[in-house]
Amino acid sequence: MISFINIINIINIIVWNRYNCMEQKKRPDSFVENRMSKTYPTEIGAPKFEPDNISLFKIEKTTKIKKYYSSKFDEMTKEYQKLMSEIKMNERLYMATHNFTPISGEIYHLYKKESNEEFLSLISPEQWKKFDFIGSFKFLSDGRWEVV
Repeated sequence: MISFINIINIINIIVWNRYNCMEQKKRPDSFVENRMSKTYPTEIGAPKFEPDNISLFKIEKTTKIKKYYSSKFDEMTKEYQKLMSEIKMNERLYMATHNFTPISGEIYHLYKKESNEEFLSLISPEQWKKFDFIGSFKFLSDGRWEVV
């Protein structure tokens, strides 16, 4: 059975809730709490909110990235061509006839005979005019040849 005290407590709760509801003021629909901290417009007269133009950003950055990688690709292509020419030159010098073991740090001279045979010599072109001089090369310690 419900006691008299329980009924009074229930009535107090109902009255208290009604009193609190009446005390709260009805706010307009356009009310926004903490509107100064919002990152978007909150009032009717506020300037129009427009998101950043992402497509323009993408176009700009894509163009810059394409230029960057295009220049990198060109640099790598030039480096590749340089390496390929060095490889061909080294192959040519190793395929040339020579009757000695090259010593690192020494300069050797490449000549061509009338029979189109290429050979390496220690004799400089100023001292020897008998064959067609092709070029002077230095033998490096890692086994590569360098144009002098």
